[in-house]
Amino acid sequence: ENPQHSDMKFDAVVANPPFSAKWSSDKKFMNDERFKEYEKLAPKSKADLAFIMHSLAWLAPNGTAAIVCFPGIMYRGGAEQKIRKYLIDNNFIDCVIQLPPNLFFGTTIATCIMVLKRSKVDNKILFIDATNECIKVTNNNKLTEDNISRIIEVFTARENVAHFSHL
Repeated sequence: ENPQHSDMKFDAVVANPPFSAKWSSDKKFMNDERFKEYEKLAPKSKADLAFIMHSLAWLAPNGTAAIVCFPGIMYRGGAEQKIRKYLIDNNFIDCVIQLPPNLFFGTTIATCIMVLKRSKVDNKILFIDATNECIKVTNNNKLTEDNISRIIEVFTARENVAHFSHL
């Protein structure tokens, strides 16, 4: 709600915002450069897409953002559905990487990473199902160097891999 870099643009934004945090979602934000083009605000009880909109606003023309997301942003309706549609229609979503459950401290849910770009070269979205790319360590899952390398290789190549990725 209080941007700290209003006069800057970034080549890269990496974020792990709090899931389903509350925010004011005040009507004053409808005139805010970060949100006004969407014509909708993220709900007061779920700021997930507000963080995404905020991150996208600070990207340089060739910038990339990678944001760890609560899975609900992929299917919730209402304003969130309209914001998702705007992100897709304006070709900002580059990739969605589904991660395994029990990966992050403090949450057992399977999260995802949404990769956004201001200037994509195509109008396709890559989906990577990395839910099995992990090893079990006690009650948690962990991505190994091999797991990370596989995800990065497929992301970079932007290719279809049976039971793993779809462009």
